[in-house]
Amino acid sequence: MTADIKFSTCTTSGASRGRSTGAALLAVIGAGAVFMLSACGALGALPFQSPTSTPTLTVTPAPSPTPSFTKQLLTFGSEGKGPGKLNRPESIGVDRDGNIYVGNSEDGRINIFDPSGKLLRSINLGTDSVVESIGVAPDGSIYTCYDSQLLKLDVRGKGSPFIYTHNAKTDAYCERYIAAGPDGSVYILNNDDQIVRFDPTGKVTLVIENAFAPVVGFADGNVHLAVDKTGNIYALGYNSSAVLKYSPEGKFIRRLGGRNPDNSGMAITPGRFSIPLALAVDGYGRIFVGDRLGIQVFSPNFQYVNFFKTSATVFGMAFGANNDLYTATNYPQQVIVLAVQEPQ
Repeated sequence: MTADIKFSTCTTSGASRGRSTGAALLAVIGAGAVFMLSACGALGALPFQSPTSTPTLTVTPAPSPTPSFTKQLLTFGSEGKGPGKLNRPESIGVDRDGNIYVGNSEDGRINIFDPSGKLLRSINLGTDSVVESIGVAPDGSIYTCYDSQLLKLDVRGKGSPFIYTHNAKTDAYCERYIAAGPDGSVYILNNDDQIVRFDPTGKVTLVIENAFAPVVGFADGNVHLAVDKTGNIYALGYNSSAVLKYSPEGKFIRRLGGRNPDNSGMAITPGRFSIPLALAVDGYGRIFVGDRLGIQVFSPNFQYVNFFKTSATVFGMAFGANNDLYTATNYPQQVIVLAVQEPQ
């Protein structure tokens, strides 16, 4: 038996932080039954890893961009409010059938389009809600943070909140960014600087304690997550301009990135980022990092591969089953789908 979620106005501190962060980024850029996991066992007994050292970053010299690295396949969407319209889209996902899911950060809508860009349906979480991130599982399950909870929705908008407690004294809640793995697992960064993994039933299967602080020197609360096909976990910190990689068991592997020494943000320094806003990993394990001027691409071992410009600022990225790259952009607000060159 299923039940519709009764949505209310989202007024949590997490939502407030999200809205102010989004506004700051805009200024910088310039242009079913409900079930609860009230304890999930003691999280201290779950597997966890904390990074203990910062490896030396080495980046190969930048080769010339390959003009044919991408080919535009599809562009659709227009700015506005209401079903099918894009209102500051900051997240995107694709299911196994090629349906496209776009989260509007301004009006609380998740729009679902077919592979050609035709609107299938629109899920409205409430006009005062902030949809900063969505994770889309292969079966079309949608995950997002709502009212400090991790919310799971099916394609019809039916849903269940996953509610979990860090320990008896401190509630750890869903703060912003989410990624869904190819096996249906979902990953969040919570307000305790932990990366937490849930299986499709809502069971916590991994907690990475202190994900950023031991590596970059502080807890970077503005983080984008991605997962590759083997379960490796990637986290891009906006404030630290760093990408951290963890094994499926939560072991810290390596770090990429750092702030671009060109403070203008108008020059590309391979392996350094000015305004990193999006992260995705393709079927070959290559890491794509969306920055102000375009997207840098790195091999699975973090060697620089390529850079390509984008026609608009990319806020969200995801790869489909066919390894096409799906992007949600602002200025203009669109969905752009790109074919990406295979590794040479």
